Amino acid sequence: MLLGAKRKTGALCLLLAGVFVLAGWFRLRTMGSVTVLQDGVGPFWAAIRADGRPHSPGYGLGLLVPYGAVVWCSSSLWSAVGLLGWAHAALAPIASWCAFHAGRGNWAIAALVGVLVAQDAGLVGSFLSGAEGYLAPLFVAVCACGRGSLAWLAFAFAVSNHPMAACSLPLVLWRRNFNRGALPGMALAAAMVAHQFYGIDAPGVPGGQIGQALDAALRASGGLLMVAAAGPLLALASKEGRGLGARVIASAGLLALAGLWLGYLRDHHIRLLLVPALACWGSLQARGWWVALFGFVPVDQESLPPEDPGRAGTLQLTQSVGDAIAAEARPVFVDRLWVSGGPGLEPSAVMLDLHLRGWDGAMISTSGSAVIVIAADPVDLAQMGCSGRLMREGHGYRVCRGPVEAARRWSLTVCDQGGRVGGAWDALSVLNPDTQTEDLGAWWACVEP
Repeated sequence: MLLGAKRKTGALCLLLAGVFVLAGWFRLRTMGSVTVLQDGVGPFWAAIRADGRPHSPGYGLGLLVPYGAVVWCSSSLWSAVGLLGWAHAALAPIASWCAFHAGRGNWAIAALVGVLVAQDAGLVGSFLSGAEGYLAPLFVAVCACGRGSLAWLAFAFAVSNHPMAACSLPLVLWRRNFNRGALPGMALAAAMVAHQFYGIDAPGVPGGQIGQALDAALRASGGLLMVAAAGPLLALASKEGRGLGARVIASAGLLALAGLWLGYLRDHHIRLLLVPALACWGSLQARGWWVALFGFVPVDQESLPPEDPGRAGTLQLTQSVGDAIAAEARPVFVDRLWVSGGPGLEPSAVMLDLHLRGWDGAMISTSGSAVIVIAADPVDLAQMGCSGRLMREGHGYRVCRGPVEAARRWSLTVCDQGGRVGGAWDALSVLNPDTQTEDLGAWWACVEP
């Protein structure tokens, strides 16, 4: 019997490792297309700053822990995003584990759930977005199958990564999470969530209706979302799955109510509960596992963004500009004039890449050359010229390098174009804490920072 238990444990470990590698492959194969704009790199800078403040008031301390660990292990922005990709991939083995332990120990369902989560286009898209929910789905999944203090801490970390994860509270509200051993985790979770929400006003976010969010989630995940929705309902008929099914349904109800109250719901909010809902299938009889096959929707190759080294806002472009700057003289800093269209290239992302390569505050400083990103539609961009030597140009952006004085003279010639300046603050305020906001306008002759 002992040998049989060891074989069962070994087989389960192989299953978890297999879906983990599969999930990593789906996420990292187009890693260069990950969006690295302000929301995506903000948590990195908050972790480097190490003063306990998140990059935005809506997030919590638990967001800084995984990003701090990634920063500590990374030697470039590329390697940092790669490590985040593996963190996102961990959702697949956790999904298999949850499904396996949901009631029946069904190997077929555990494997299928892990594979479905590994390849789901919606979850892959959340990683490629750079900022959709951060790691909240991962911690919500742990809420569903964790016990005691672990479940409560996972809930606190989920809320830290996205406030809407607070709707997953029913997942931890059951008897085994209220014993004496769970008290430390419960107390710490309460303190973390209270600290996060204290003094936060109503969110200043663009609206999004529930119907639109469901439509977007269906287009991204297809049949998998419908199978996930059926899981909690069918689990109610099973003694083993009734509790989990009821808690998932309660969490979904809270999410819908929150969306109605805030007037704001997105498809990645719905995906917060995807793994707990799929795990409900694990509580069903083996003969019902085949129904989940309807959710197997392989990732559409054409739906993934192309690996274009010059595409604006991507990791690939940021890395290539970082390579070019690293090969030249220092000190240097990066800032942006955003006239129209998209943001083009994030200055703080480029400086984060340089910092992870080993550059310190003396190397990234306003006492050196100015690298100016000009973000504009092609028609506007054609009239903008360059603030110095052209380093890189693509659709919607231009990157120039030159002395600060040259950047100031150039900015005089584009005063009538308007636009918004800035983007250097997130990096320079961390690397050079004495930096004041007024210090970041010396190279803009006619536009207030």
